[in-house]
Amino acid sequence: MVIGILYSVALLALIAASFTDLKTREVPDWISYGLIAAALGLRLMFSLAAFEWVILLQGLAGFLIFVAFGYLMYYTGQWGGGDSKLIMGLGAVIGFNTTLAVFFINVLVAGGVYGLFWIIALAWLHASAVKKEMKSILLSARVAQYAILSLTVVLIILTLAVSNGNFMRFTFMILSLLPLFSFYLWVAIKSVEKVALYKQVHPKELTEGDWLAHDIVVNGKCIAGKKDLGVTKAQIGQLTQLYKQKKIKHITVKNGIPFVPSFLIGFLITIVFGNWVQALL
Repeated sequence: MVIGILYSVALLALIAASFTDLKTREVPDWISYGLIAAALGLRLMFSLAAFEWVILLQGLAGFLIFVAFGYLMYYTGQWGGGDSKLIMGLGAVIGFNTTLAVFFINVLVAGGVYGLFWIIALAWLHASAVKKEMKSILLSARVAQYAILSLTVVLIILTLAVSNGNFMRFTFMILSLLPLFSFYLWVAIKSVEKVALYKQVHPKELTEGDWLAHDIVVNGKCIAGKKDLGVTKAQIGQLTQLYKQKKIKHITVKNGIPFVPSFLIGFLITIVFGNWVQALL
């Protein structure tokens, strides 16, 4: 009963968060904080009713584990604040148990497949511009060095393939394709990112937390940078004033792929298939 209620609340929160993330690329704080409060509040109520504090303690432990993971993903620039706060709430919902690890695996797998399909869709929608950008990247001197490195690795692996038996030869030949595949995949992702995920806006159109694609430098001073963890309200105010003074024209922001739907997919897989890792083992 406890798990059923907690999972129902989480499912509603994930549906709402996925909708807003797809529509606006943002997850409202009320959804994330509401999920955290609801999960821990319900666990506290059930603990008091059953005199079993383990129900609450499991939720707190799951919450703290995903707090650490959420901060890691946020401060390394992989996720936005909305994604990080939402995963904390899901940690409180699931609690510290084997299902938490299964959910984590499901999110990673779902996120990888979901992200790949999203990139493919963007590449198809902007095919002409992506091809042009890929050509430009491949002709750059820096990328040419990576290409030479990839070819060198391929030649080394192929040399090992020739000097081994049939099975190992086949294995090494397959492995030789990985460096080239990885290289062209990286070029394709970079091209899609620049063509479809970069957007030029006026400073007044910025919202707190937007990721800048380039450093904004005025009179030798960096007002806001791409390494910042999202633009702040104070920076937006400064940039707006500089725009009025005609010291800057526009700002390029990077719109990431809406990642919250992968949380929803991973959560649904966890509900439907349960601890499939244990069953597989």
